[in-house]
Amino acid sequence: MYIRCQSCGQLLYLPDDANGITVRCPACQTEFIYQAERDTANETREIPSEQSYTEAIEPEPDVEPLPEFATRESYHLPRNLILQPFSSWDALFTAYKLFSEHFGVLILFALLTALPGFVANRSIHAFVPELDNIQRTMAEKETFEQVLQAYREFSETIPPTAAMMIFAISLTSFTLSIFLLIGGIRLFNAYGRKQKASFWLTLSGFDSPERILFSCFLFFVLLSAASLVGSFILLPLAAVGLVPLGIMLFIFLFMFLLVFLFFVMPLIADSNLSSTKAFQLSFMIAKRNIASLFGTLALLSLMMMFINAFVITIFGSFFTYNAVNSIAQALYEPLLVGVISVAYLKATGQFRG
Repeated sequence: MYIRCQSCGQLLYLPDDANGITVRCPACQTEFIYQAERDTANETREIPSEQSYTEAIEPEPDVEPLPEFATRESYHLPRNLILQPFSSWDALFTAYKLFSEHFGVLILFALLTALPGFVANRSIHAFVPELDNIQRTMAEKETFEQVLQAYREFSETIPPTAAMMIFAISLTSFTLSIFLLIGGIRLFNAYGRKQKASFWLTLSGFDSPERILFSCFLFFVLLSAASLVGSFILLPLAAVGLVPLGIMLFIFLFMFLLVFLFFVMPLIADSNLSSTKAFQLSFMIAKRNIASLFGTLALLSLMMMFINAFVITIFGSFFTYNAVNSIAQALYEPLLVGVISVAYLKATGQFRG
């Protein structure tokens, strides 16, 4: 017979005479005791047809009752996730639709997400006043080796005290951005579930800092490992004149890793999961949507390049390098958060648009 995991909704097979046994879900590692509702010892096991299996895993309308308003407390409850495929284009256009329906609130969110980076850059410029000129000089370099050389020369001119302050400011800005990312996902999740939500839900990410920071640490470790592996791929190819091939392999390696980490933050933001379970479940969801996730990352990358080119063309001659970056971030961040949230809701059968 087939039952569902009480935590993530995964379909599990048990013997017909199972009763009172401890079941461990291979997807989310949750353990629970199965109690049979009726005696099935003398019944013949019926192998489900393809149609009945599809009906078992397809979400039904309003399978999970939701309150009218989304609150901070509602994001600390376990959810019944039903895995299903989604389309990258659908996620992008749906995120735009939600943005247009809640334009005022999400403009405030865009300004809020750009604020930590803007303040951090202004603070760093206070320690390194010539940073704008140095950044422009690096942008004018023609080869990657020239950029690295200019960066090394610039790093040697920074006093140790200033370097420590720059690191502390950058780390603080990154941490605030992660907390706002969690709050933004919760806000978009509420809109995707047809719930009402206050703008202050964007600040709710600060309620579980230990799980979020530990997840970021795991992200950093995995990306660092990918960088190390990528360097072993890139350097030998560069030595024989195959730099473009090495860069393509390096980018593919990073995208492949990001595909399986794509749903970690939404899972932590949306339910009371530990970091390790969020990584495990993200891997499981990604396996069902590998092609769509590669397409989603490609679309997000293209949108980021388009937005940066647009902002530089329109505002580049009027504002500083720092201000132009902040404008680009304010335009891109809501789109990024919206696509992540919509993809998560659609891949787990929770979207109610």
